[in-house]
Parts: sequence; structure tokens; C-alpha cells
Amino acid sequence: MHSHTSKTQFLHYLQCSAYFWLEKHKPEVVARLPISDFQQQIIEQGIEVEQWARKLFPKGKLIETRDLQAVEDTKALLDAGETQIFQATFAAEGLYAMIR
Repeated sequence: MHSHTSKTQFLHYLQCSAYFWLEKHKPEVVARLPISDFQQQIIEQGIEVEQWARKLFPKGKLIETRDLQAVEDTKALLDAGETQIFQATFAAEGLYAMIR
């Protein structure tokens, strides 16, 4: 179990604390829940937006890791002077956010 909380998880907590608890302590239960048509549409739109962004900024670097490793990888790219980063991830005070 990860001790950090993502932006999405925090929003889940605000909407339903029981779902948040399951997400943190029983992720295998959450993984079996069906995805609604609305959720699927949001996912597909997000993928489409990222594809367009990558076409507009072909020199951008993609963070391919997740969680706290992604935070470290983002910092390394920023320290190296990169300004175009896809899925940059930041953390502060136990919360983290991936910028898609």
C-alpha cells in the first residue's frame, strides 16, 4: 500500500470515503469494478488530447514511470532543463499529481 495520495484519489475521497478506503486498502476490489460509459469516454478523450499534444510538441519527453519514481524522473528532467514534459508528476505533503 502506498502512503501517498494522488489528486484523483483525493477527489474520490471527497466523493465517497468508502471508495477511497477500498482504493487504498483493497485495490483488487476496485480493479474489478466495471467502468461506466461516461468514465470510458473521459479516458478516451484524455488519450486523444495527449496524442494531439505530443504531435504539437514532438520534442517533449514522456515520463513512463508511475508514483514516486515519476516524481524523481520529472525532477531529473526539469534539472536537465527540459521544458516539454508529458505526464510530469509532482509531490508535496503526502499528495501527488500527474499533469497529463
